Parts: sequence; structure tokens; C-alpha cells
Amino acid sequence: MSLETKMSGLTFKNPLMAGCAGITEWLEPAEKWLKAGAGGILAKSIATDPNMRRYLRPTFYTLNRHGLKGAMTECELGSIYPPEVWVKEMQPRFVELCQKYNATFIQSIIGTGADTNDWVELAQLVESAGAEGIELDPACPIGATASAEYASMELGDNPEFLAEVIGAVKKAVKVPVGVKLSPTIKPLDEIAKLAREAGHADWCTLVNAAGGFHVDVESEQIMGANTIAGYIPGPSLKWWGLYKIWQVRQVCDIEISGCGGIWDADDALQYILMGCPTIQVVSSVYFDGPRVFTRILDGIEKFMDRKGYSSIEDFRGKAYRQIKLYKDLPMEEEIKLEPTPIYPAFDVDKCNFCMRCVTACIRDAIKADEAEGKIAADPMLCLGCGFCVGLCPTSAVKIIHGKTGRVVWDGVGTCNFDWVNW
Repeated sequence: MSLETKMSGLTFKNPLMAGCAGITEWLEPAEKWLKAGAGGILAKSIATDPNMRRYLRPTFYTLNRHGLKGAMTECELGSIYPPEVWVKEMQPRFVELCQKYNATFIQSIIGTGADTNDWVELAQLVESAGAEGIELDPACPIGATASAEYASMELGDNPEFLAEVIGAVKKAVKVPVGVKLSPTIKPLDEIAKLAREAGHADWCTLVNAAGGFHVDVESEQIMGANTIAGYIPGPSLKWWGLYKIWQVRQVCDIEISGCGGIWDADDALQYILMGCPTIQVVSSVYFDGPRVFTRILDGIEKFMDRKGYSSIEDFRGKAYRQIKLYKDLPMEEEIKLEPTPIYPAFDVDKCNFCMRCVTACIRDAIKADEAEGKIAADPMLCLGCGFCVGLCPTSAVKIIHGKTGRVVWDGVGTCNFDWVNW
């Protein structure tokens, strides 16, 4: 079994990278991630604009006590190191460290606003210091509020600028060049397409965190930094990230490094199944430290062993290829009720009579009697919506087709929408 993967001509011993953030600005923590198994380091963005090298302190405002486990608002920007200092004092040591652990080193950069020459000079600088790949970061969700120069890029209004910058950098360096994109940039798919086809970007990272903040109700104040600069990374980003990957892959063939909400092997595997050759972890490392890497890699290996896969390529992109447009799925000409043609069937032996499905059913279609050991849905009231299937803690519910008794969905994998033709 091999976890080796390739992206844009770069080889990674495994798909798991420590992503661009404070976790990849300092040597000591970076070595912890590498010891734990990280296959690559995407070093924190270095910036020529001084406004992108300073940020509010305190910087991180975790939201666990507010019921959002693993989430935080934060106000971190680029590395505090000026580029000339970074490439002289820090980057060579990062390169050496990655070589020691057979890991791949990529450097993130932020040029000065819409100054194409500055992006080019910065890219050449980090290439000369040993970067194996370069990622452009024009998508920092708080950069535009911190720097007028950064705001001048206006990616949503002028996506041609991004293609121009990438194209100029590609001509100026020999190493692969990628770009990090925010899920809130519109139109994201067209911007990614321009980055690939006009700018010739080798890969893109999806997704950066989106802007946001949290209101502390008890104190009646903004939590942490009272500014719109704050943004929320964490678990909730995953579903957005997976969708944006699909959206971009619909319009161009650019390789995608998956990022956002990756906490365990299941999260990582979802990105790989959507076609990502590499995946990046950041916020989970802040919360759980180096064990994130060992936990995810161990889970990937166990998954591959259980499935009989010998390489990442055996299953990469498998889920992406299953996705269809909504209009292309089979469905009824009109919704039929009273009775519904599909409804839940219950396995009484598995049911613990927790009554969650009974309480949740908005039509009061489910009736249960624990004393008599009975639970059933009334087809005259049921909508066939399937909510109870996913809600059940013991997997005791499945949706069946009334006339044939065939299973439409048991809560695992994709629903069989072909039931409309049974």
C-alpha cells in the first residue's frame, strides 16, 4: 500500500499537508507536524505590503464555549517576516527540514495589490530560496479590510487581473504555481477557469475561510475582535469546500488541493473522493496538535486496507464522478400524497424507542408504542422526506417503495431515485 500522490508535477509521500497559517510560520511547530507524518508544508504567506504583516492581538477567539466545537473567529494575516528576511533566515531552514522528513515544501506569497511586477519579484525570490512550488494568495478574507493595496485587486470585479498575475509569475519561474481562492468570490468557477486557461495555473486551493464574526449574547458584544475583519474557519467549511470543488471541476481541469473543515480521516477521504490529490489541515491542528496528522493518516490507511486499495489513485475522484445536475435525476411529474408512494419502514429489533423520529415528524405521521413494541408510519400522512432515516441513532429506519417493498434509501450512500419508474 502506498499513500504517495502527485499534484502538478510535485510528488508527496502522502496527501496530507500542513496548510498556510501560523502553524507553518515557525520551525519548531512545523517539525512537530512533519514528525507526525505530514507529507508537505505550505508555508505561511509572506507579503511585501507591511499592512499584511501585522494583525490584532489577541488574534484567535475560539467558540467552543458558545456551542461551536472546533470553530473560531480570527484576525491573522500574513507572516510577520518581511520577504527579504524570510528567504534569508527562515525559508532555507524550512526547505532543509522538509528534506529531512521527505516532505514537499510550497511557499505562499502575497504581492502588493494589483502590482504584477511585485508578485513576480516575490515569486522569483522564494523560488531562489528553494521553494518546490509557489501558491499565490489573493483570497485572504480580511486582507481587503486591512490593506487598501490588497483591496485594489477586486477579484470578483476583475478576474482577468488574477489570470494576468498568474501568467506573469508562470513565465518568470520554473516551479509549479497555484492559487488559493475564497468560496465567497464570485463567479468562483469562472475565476478558476481564467486562472487555469488564461493564467496557466497548475493548481488551486479550495477553499479559504469566509468572512464572519460571532456575537456574544450575554455580554451583548462582538466576540473577540469588534471588526468585520474576523472570519470563521473550522468544521462547517467542509460542505462548502466540497461543493466549490465540484463547481470548479465542472468548468476546467485544474488540479485542486482540498482545504476546509478537515478534522479526521473521514473528512480527508471526502476531499480525496472528490478528486483532490492533496489536502490541507489548519484549524484542526490549532485545536488538536500533531495528533491530527497521525489520526488522519492512520484512518486513510485503514480505509484503504478495508477496501483493498493499493494507492490513492485507486479511489481518487470516485464520488465526484457520481454527481449529476438536479434536473437530470429521475423524479415524479407531480408529488403524490395520501398515500405517499414511499415511506419509512422500521426494524423494531434495532429501535430503542428514543422517539426522536416521532418528535421530529412535522406531519405526525410516525406513531410508536414501546410497551407493545410497535412503531410505524402512516402513508396517508407521511411525505416520504427521509428525515427520520438520518435522524435514527440505531439505523432502524429505511425508506421503502410501498408497492414493491424495495429499499429506496437506508441512510447509507445515495438514494435510489429510480423508484419513480418501479
